[in-house]
Amino acid sequence: MLRALVLGVALGLATPVSAGGHLTELGQEVAEAWVATFVRGDVDEIAATLAPAFQIQRASGAGHVRDSSIAQSLPSIRSGSAPEISDMVATGDETRLVLRYTLLVDEVIDGSAVTRRAPRLTVFERSASGQWQALAHANFAVPE
Repeated sequence: MLRALVLGVALGLATPVSAGGHLTELGQEVAEAWVATFVRGDVDEIAATLAPAFQIQRASGAGHVRDSSIAQSLPSIRSGSAPEISDMVATGDETRLVLRYTLLVDEVIDGSAVTRRAPRLTVFERSASGQWQALAHANFAVPE
């Protein structure tokens, strides 16, 4: 019985925090702030949100690391209303977040329009200064 209890505690510590209330709310806040940065479109502000190890995989199949992503012109988000984030699933802890969500938005990537309903996967890490920075981002929207 003690062995089962110890195993249960060990498994609990090894399991990431899942989509509980607090973590989901934190994920929603971090994602909304990140998307708002792209809506504002300031390249320096956007660059500051990307961790040095950042990578992106776009729905078109193109992939970039941080510097080439910035050099290739970052995606612009244009919409008559603020983009909406839904279906948030957050795992992680207070220093790392893995977010799976859907973004409803009009978006242009590499000069092509993509669907308004854009599934996303974004990984964030809290920097030493306390700022959330994106480590990885995947866009699963099908280009129109």
